Amino acid sequence: MQHEAGPLLQQYATKGCPVNCGRDWTMEELDAAVEKGPHQSALHPDAAAQFRAEAVEKEQQGFCRIVRWKAIRRNPPRNLKISPLAAVPHKLRAWRAILDLSFETRVNGRKLASVNDASECLAPAAALDQMGEALPRLIAAVAAAPHDAGIIVFAKLDIKDGYWRMSVERGAEWNFAYVLPPAPGQTPDEVELVVPSAVQMGWKESPAYFCAASETARDVAAERCTETVGSLPRHPLEDMMLPRDRWPPAAVTQTKSGCNNMLEVYVDDFCAMAQSTDVEELRHMSRALLHSIHEVFPPPEVSGLGGEDSVSIKKLKAGEGVWETRKELLGWVFDGTSRCIELPDGKIEAIGELIDHAKAARSIPRRDYEKLLGKIRHASLGTGPSFGSGNEDGFSDTAG
Repeated sequence: MQHEAGPLLQQYATKGCPVNCGRDWTMEELDAAVEKGPHQSALHPDAAAQFRAEAVEKEQQGFCRIVRWKAIRRNPPRNLKISPLAAVPHKLRAWRAILDLSFETRVNGRKLASVNDASECLAPAAALDQMGEALPRLIAAVAAAPHDAGIIVFAKLDIKDGYWRMSVERGAEWNFAYVLPPAPGQTPDEVELVVPSAVQMGWKESPAYFCAASETARDVAAERCTETVGSLPRHPLEDMMLPRDRWPPAAVTQTKSGCNNMLEVYVDDFCAMAQSTDVEELRHMSRALLHSIHEVFPPPEVSGLGGEDSVSIKKLKAGEGVWETRKELLGWVFDGTSRCIELPDGKIEAIGELIDHAKAARSIPRRDYEKLLGKIRHASLGTGPSFGSGNEDGFSDTAG
């Protein structure tokens, strides 16, 4: 609460995130949105089954409600707006649900303003200013770390179901309703709506609300790292972050308390860097980060909601949180011994395939172009200037 954003997060925790998604929809508009239902991608039998199971689970955990459209149609709640659900591929599971809050429902030949278009900007926009700087700052910190202070190690933590942990104001949840993909044999009279109680992926305000919280946790953790090693209380998850093996003896250098370190966060990915091989120093940083995350994103025993811990236990068990000399952070593999970064296996080939496809085509859709451009920009961070040769700006005449 001593943080500048403390009172704001207290407001979000007690009253919910403010929401204003414009005027109430008419019955004709609601009927049209229900008739539209989910996008075709979410109606794939496997995706539909997964989303139905996830909705039931979220309802049991207290994150949403499932209501029959027939039961509320005669007297719909104010703020009720219904957007189509979409399914996109995901690297960790078969499908990922995205609420298309930019969709413009067509009513009698005219388009209804989407929830995103009608939303008033109430989230702290400044919370997004840091996002693009997280990766460059990590790279700069590795480059600037003293060479005589030893190797650098990294750790990473992820927030489980991050957006679901940011509740909206009471009554505002109806702005984010969607039609649940039907079960086999379900009749039109049995249409169900999912009404989430939290900000949704796909809403334009969600990133700013969430980053206000996650960046506050980062700031508080960084402050705690400056405290005396050993002064922080034990955390039940800290052992899952500590090194499992000793580093090569030749690489170990004795470090003083208060090692060079940095904490960054990109939305829900917390990244940590430390120039130390002292287990107690790394335990201290682990405690600082875990306690600060749990204070902003409480675990179930504190929040009173169901579900899993706010820190992804699955990823901790997979070793992502362990302090290691090589770790993938924000799309790059960092090596704390060689002080180099590299793209993970497969990414270079994937970018090459996209480039080849674009070169062979007479034209490509704008969305594909933007996807390619984003990947090339991300990769360009690893193609630094050729210092000491070429032009005054540091780049070689032949640099690509």
